Amino acid sequence: MTISDQNRSFFEAIGLSEIRRELVVGSINYLGTGTDPRRTAAREWVSEQDAKAERAIEEARQLERSRFRQILGWTIAGVSVAAVAALAAVIAAWPVIRQWLG
Repeated sequence: MTISDQNRSFFEAIGLSEIRRELVVGSINYLGTGTDPRRTAAREWVSEQDAKAERAIEEARQLERSRFRQILGWTIAGVSVAAVAALAAVIAAWPVIRQWLG
């Protein structure tokens, strides 16, 4: 069953937490009782919102992993360049060091 635009706007106006509470408790009776089509649409809407939230969480995790890999890559590159520069400095200074050592 697809959710009509009217029901979708109704659910969004009420809010996810209120719709969840109404589905469980049913005290305010926004959604009708039993197998009312609006109640069924509300269940679908809630599951749709949960899926959207899951996708958003997964996208955030992917972004975090991507940032971590990027930072790790640049760190490894920086340490490698620093090691090569230090080795080049020692090689360039070797004649002076040898003279100091005697």
